Amino acid sequence: MIGSEDGLQAMVDASRGIIEAPIFAYAPDGRAFAISSSYGPDLHWHWAEILENRGMTSAGIRRLRDQINLPEVWRDTYPKTRSSVMGGHGYMHCSLKPNGFMAGHCVVFGFDKPFRRGLERIVDILVKVMERHMERLYWVYSPTSQVTDAVALFLSEGEFDESEISLFLRALQWGSEDTFRVYVVRERVDGEPVLLSRLLNDVLHRFPYTISFVLENELVVLENESRSVVRDSIATQLPSLLGNDFVCGVSAAREGIRPCRLLYRQARYEAHRCIGEGVALSYADEHSASYFIGALRSDELLVSYAHPEIIRLHRYDSEHETRFYETLRAYILSSFHLSDAAKYLGLHRNSLDYRLKRIREIIDFSDFDALMSKPDEDKLMELILSFAIIDAQNGK
Repeated sequence: MIGSEDGLQAMVDASRGIIEAPIFAYAPDGRAFAISSSYGPDLHWHWAEILENRGMTSAGIRRLRDQINLPEVWRDTYPKTRSSVMGGHGYMHCSLKPNGFMAGHCVVFGFDKPFRRGLERIVDILVKVMERHMERLYWVYSPTSQVTDAVALFLSEGEFDESEISLFLRALQWGSEDTFRVYVVRERVDGEPVLLSRLLNDVLHRFPYTISFVLENELVVLENESRSVVRDSIATQLPSLLGNDFVCGVSAAREGIRPCRLLYRQARYEAHRCIGEGVALSYADEHSASYFIGALRSDELLVSYAHPEIIRLHRYDSEHETRFYETLRAYILSSFHLSDAAKYLGLHRNSLDYRLKRIREIIDFSDFDALMSKPDEDKLMELILSFAIIDAQNGK
């Protein structure tokens, strides 16, 4: 049974004469892995609901979440007998944790009679065999592979149920404020990808702290860096995985699940950069400056919002081959500290004093004087961005 496609169902059916109670094995999202086939819907209304839906619906999981402490129940690592809120019957629960991950749950129902003494030990044996089977077919039963629909909708800014994200984070034992990174892989091929599915299976098997799926002909990998270790990190094995067949854009790492929407867009941008520059890997961490400059250059309207006196000083330098613009920039970036600005420019302080006097003769210095006497963060940001825009649009 272990390793066969219908292994879990075969195990449940074979346990009929030993456990003598209906068994239900399901994924964290409620989808059935296996259901005792010899028990019909007349047994109990809850069992009928499970049979009809081939598992539990999202509404059913929410109902359990609201009525019992579901995270506490899911921590059962050994079969534990509990009382059900759905009809008062007893049930025995144990989480399925192949390789230490919560990949599902095994429930034995006591609808029509109490459990006999010592049944926990028998169910524990069944659970361990199930986990061996799930380890063998990791890419099928990985808990991360079962959240792909919700995560894909979340990352691509589609409509999603926020409670489902919260529920699956708990199932994976991930925190909403963990540190995440996104990878986007594209195959070097015209038209439909050929090898992407094979790479997906490889990633699912190798990297347990990732959620991986194919979206719009791209392999998307969401990695939880807070839970991984160096040897398991996808970054350490990425070059060998890509070979000559793929390119990959890698986002920055950020705390929290919320920023992952932007990280996905960032990783896609970096994957596009790979194609444009003819490289296999592109890391967002290495391209912050070039992205900022590119964004500043792409909007011609921005320069019209730059401070007019800074624009005037830049034009004066261009016409007279002077260097007053860079002097004022260093002075402002140094928070108007003469010594720091002089050191940055490689000038003697007296030389800087002379330049500043000349700048006052060329432009209206009143806004800068006002900022020195009364700090204003918005005005300071305007000046700093003015320099950045002018520099970017003049090829600096």
